[in-house]
Amino acid sequence: MVKNKITENKCVAENRIKDGERWQLRHAAGSYWLLDMEQKQAGQRPPLSLNQAGAELWKLFRGGAENEEAADMLCRLYQIDRESAQEDVREFLKALKKQGIVIE
Repeated sequence: MVKNKITENKCVAENRIKDGERWQLRHAAGSYWLLDMEQKQAGQRPPLSLNQAGAELWKLFRGGAENEEAADMLCRLYQIDRESAQEDVREFLKALKKQGIVIE
């Protein structure tokens, strides 16, 4: 498996989702949720709430995208500058790592 390598100025590495089939994106009532499909009991781990940008990033990373591609997508979709897009990608990956979804 490839490890995360995020640098200060440039998002250069491939990020891989740990147990990709385990985590599923759901959309209901205008909200996006990442659900742990291997959780044995309800309430052990709450679903991770995502906004539209987070859902789009999830889809990209599930497809094997690299950080640069994700930042490009954010720039295009949300008309934000490159630096902000890169920071958003880093923060998204940080949140996934905290939940144990992305491997470092």
